[in-house]
Amino acid sequence: IEPAIEPKSVSSASTLGQIRVTTDLCDKSPAAMLSAGARTDWGFFVSRFEKIVYSHMDGVAMSTDLEDLRGVFSSTEFERFRKLHTRSLNQQLRDLFGMLCCAGSIEAASLFMTAGGLKVTDTSTCLNNGSDDDEGISLGAPCAAQPLYHAAMGGSPEAINWLLELGADPAVPASDGTTPFYIACERGHTTVVHLLYNLGVDMTASDQDGTSPALIAAANGHTDVIKFLHKVAVDLRAPGHIYLDEQFALLRRNVTPLSVARELGQDEVAEYLETALGSNAEKRVRSDDPMLDRARKAGVADRLKPIPDTLLTATRPGSGAQEQIQ
Repeated sequence: IEPAIEPKSVSSASTLGQIRVTTDLCDKSPAAMLSAGARTDWGFFVSRFEKIVYSHMDGVAMSTDLEDLRGVFSSTEFERFRKLHTRSLNQQLRDLFGMLCCAGSIEAASLFMTAGGLKVTDTSTCLNNGSDDDEGISLGAPCAAQPLYHAAMGGSPEAINWLLELGADPAVPASDGTTPFYIACERGHTTVVHLLYNLGVDMTASDQDGTSPALIAAANGHTDVIKFLHKVAVDLRAPGHIYLDEQFALLRRNVTPLSVARELGQDEVAEYLETALGSNAEKRVRSDDPMLDRARKAGVADRLKPIPDTLLTATRPGSGAQEQIQ
């Protein structure tokens, strides 16, 4: 939201304050505008902060951006506004701080952290709604996550190491159950996967739907990640559950990384798994029918009645879609 230009004789009040930006100030930097006595509203700070953050995420940031940012944060107008709207402003700073960690912009992130009094344990909104190349499967809805999760999603080992020095915990999951290691596998950030492995994180922790890091890496065709997981002895035959679409309508239950790779046409991953795992590539570590196994052990298997195929469906709450159990 860009602040409107108003004649000197006209002023308009808003619920968050007043803005009086004259024509001769509009070509100045945000810091210069504030030092010249410009009054601001919410839109002024949001637009300036977002402009700087997005320039860092797009890789087109300039050194002057940081100088302007320091000027804004040190201005009396910023302090005035912060006192009036501490909660709203700090939430905005937390969200933008997470985005800067995702972009690996440590210096800018440090400025936001100091200005907002932020901590590495603060959570912010994470829009995990697409892979880095906008292809493949990324099933995360907006969730709350700590800064290190954002850094792992962006594939920035430098930001991760910086946050670790500040006391961040690499094992803390986001609100949807996905861990930094999971999101790094999903995005194919092999360097970050290596780093988190060396920190001793759980490499098999699944999300809330039962999708493991190996399954999501195979689904997205990240062969290098799959090769690394195999090298460090992660069981790539272990089954799990995965949705194959972002509408949560196509569910696969108790499937292996190989079967998922085959179904989604990830030929390179499928070929590697077939070669690496040999004839037992599809071996599952748990029974497809545990109830039948228990009945056999109890000697009552003959009493079980077969379930009609028409009943072998499952519906995700709220989706309104039926899914054939595989």
